[in-house]
Amino acid sequence: MKTRNKIVSAWLVLAVATVALSVSLGAAAADQSAQLQAPQVSAKRASVVMLDDLPIVLGAKGPAPKVRYDFTAGDTLVAKNGWAFANPNWQLSSVPNGSGMALPFSYGAALPGNYAQSEMRFTMPHADQFWIRLRWHVPLNYLHRHDTHLDIVGAPAAGWQLGDIVRGTDGVSQGVISKVDASGVFLRFANKSAYDSVWKGSVTNLTRNSTLSSTGRGQWGANNKLLAMWADAYSGDGKGSTIVWQTDSDWYDGTKNSTITVGYSIGGNTGTSSSGGVAGGGILITPADYGKYMDLIFHGRFSSAPGAKDGVIRTFVRKQGEAKYAMRHNIINADMNKRSDVAAGLQQWQAGYLMGWSNSGYDAQTTFHISQLDYFDSMPAVLNGVSP
Repeated sequence: MKTRNKIVSAWLVLAVATVALSVSLGAAAADQSAQLQAPQVSAKRASVVMLDDLPIVLGAKGPAPKVRYDFTAGDTLVAKNGWAFANPNWQLSSVPNGSGMALPFSYGAALPGNYAQSEMRFTMPHADQFWIRLRWHVPLNYLHRHDTHLDIVGAPAAGWQLGDIVRGTDGVSQGVISKVDASGVFLRFANKSAYDSVWKGSVTNLTRNSTLSSTGRGQWGANNKLLAMWADAYSGDGKGSTIVWQTDSDWYDGTKNSTITVGYSIGGNTGTSSSGGVAGGGILITPADYGKYMDLIFHGRFSSAPGAKDGVIRTFVRKQGEAKYAMRHNIINADMNKRSDVAAGLQQWQAGYLMGWSNSGYDAQTTFHISQLDYFDSMPAVLNGVSP
């Protein structure tokens, strides 16, 4: 990462993680761990270093990460401090903005109605709670698809084609054909795409001046995985809880942006994927974020006792150029119980995956990058003072 060594003197009003001048945000090679220890600072003043427009207060007290991977500083995927990647031979690649190396997640081009996957699993130090920080780079060619399938068997024979404009039964709502197959058509960004009353019945191809009958409407999945964390096994495969963060299409609310959501399974020996619900966290990605990075912090904590329903799930976001994190989720009543039939160490958070399935898929190859990863077992100082 390129750093700009603009050092200014400022009162210590922001408690953030201590780093040395020679390392970038959230970054240090394994043999530099000694540099990450908080120095003894007695003054009430602190120096602020601008790193890629993000302020780091030198002298601020806070926990050092238990595990740190900074691929821009030369780190590899070798296991360290209880953290291990499932595929340590995964090839690192350069971030398109030239900031250095990163862990790439590439999704190949897929036609509507097809999934795509790029996933890195990991195991981690067992803990009752976690904070995971990622520096996540959004592709410049990012587009979050929203496709709706209409059952129109006669569409191919009638000459309906990619790019045609189709109008719904209400005479107003429209969508653009993104795929034609034997079962019907997919419409991209169709107005009122969730309404059968609009897309079942006689629909008209305005481009071909052709009207056919739609006998069914189905919304293709638009949720794309970002991070999953679990105890003994993923979702319904385990008896413990699982938390999954993901992005979802905001098209139902009329924009082509991506939102951030989180959901969890209850666990507690259920052996099912009983859901605690999905919570929205607002818009995460807009066109202004394409080609830029954002720092994401994910926090999870089990309920204090069976039935207490005081588990915690929080999400924090700081986009490139922003000085402070914003809290996007603040769930403090999650029904996430630990297993009671195994040793204490097996009840805790201990594994997960980065990225994963893209249910929406992408029209062209789309590659995300993670250039930095930190794991904390207590709250990072950068979150001091951050509230909903």
